[in-house]
Amino acid sequence: MEIVKDLIKAHESIKKEVYLDIENSSFVPKEVVNTMVPYFIEKAYGNPTIPNKPGWMAYETIMQASDKIAKFVKLNY
Repeated sequence: MEIVKDLIKAHESIKKEVYLDIENSSFVPKEVVNTMVPYFIEKAYGNPTIPNKPGWMAYETIMQASDKIAKFVKLNY
């Protein structure tokens, strides 16, 4: 239990923290779900590590999202 308390205390000095992990069933806002639906069914449903059109589309989508997130985080820190 002391280790957990130490971890929580270590995070107290962080001014802004971004949590991007939904592994533990976090709430997903309706706007996010609505935005993501096309990617699940038509735009980027492929495996980004497979060299075919759906895979390339998925990879491109991931790279574009990564760039947007990096710019957003950089602007807000």
